[in-house]
Amino acid sequence: MCISEHYTDPTCRHTWARICQPCGPGMGFTTCPSFFGNDGTCMYARRGAKPAPRGPFVVYCEPCPVCDLRGAYDRNAVRVVVGVRRGVRAGAGPGRGDPGVDFTCCVM
Repeated sequence: MCISEHYTDPTCRHTWARICQPCGPGMGFTTCPSFFGNDGTCMYARRGAKPAPRGPFVVYCEPCPVCDLRGAYDRNAVRVVVGVRRGVRAGAGPGRGDPGVDFTCCVM
């Protein structure tokens, strides 16, 4: 299983994940079976919750994939984070298809 780290840029507030320890040569977000299955479906949805990546680390010298690289980056090694959900699930299992109720923390 590949290990990823979560980064955030303090100036533009973009966040991204980067593979810091691949499980094999050429493995990453698009090729590692711990992220996506052979049929192309996301393993997060099929197996449920996975361990959170290390971080978020605030970085000043790392180029932002959105602002600095303008989208020209290796998507096997780096992925831009759209949103992070944290909460608790009570039910028969951790997967989205399992019966249960999700409790998400909301601060207003």
